[in-house]
Amino acid sequence: MARETINRNAVTRYWRTTAIFVVLWSALICVMIALPLYLKGHRSNEDMQIIVFICAFGGAVAALITRLFSRFFTWRRVKSARFAATLVLLSSTSVLSTAFLFSLQYRIYFAQWHQSTFSLGWFFQFVFTGAYSVYLYASTALHLLVSPMNVVILILCAWIFEPRR
Repeated sequence: MARETINRNAVTRYWRTTAIFVVLWSALICVMIALPLYLKGHRSNEDMQIIVFICAFGGAVAALITRLFSRFFTWRRVKSARFAATLVLLSSTSVLSTAFLFSLQYRIYFAQWHQSTFSLGWFFQFVFTGAYSVYLYASTALHLLVSPMNVVILILCAWIFEPRR
């Protein structure tokens, strides 16, 4: 009975810290994206709010994926390996999930001019619209996530939320 209570407490604690991590990382992504845009003169309009929302949702998805898979990739590893895996997972999934969400947003917008669904032309349009949106994200928005202060925040989050034994 005591062992079951310990396991239940550990699971509850894991999901509680996962929820905190998802909310914290999503909020930090919002600040990382919105603050530079605001300081550059882009005042709060609907387009900026959509961009910040997409980035925040991408950050939430990235934090959840990182938290779930970092334990899998770092099972029985030393502390430095757990930190490095968490850092790499958090940074790569943040970029990839946000780029994927931008790709979906572009796909929704350009769907009105694409050919009928599941045709050969539609497949090429789908692939190249996604590739173009990822390229556009990488060339215009990625610098907002890799500024020096944001790298410090990324390292701190990876250090705080790395999997423990």
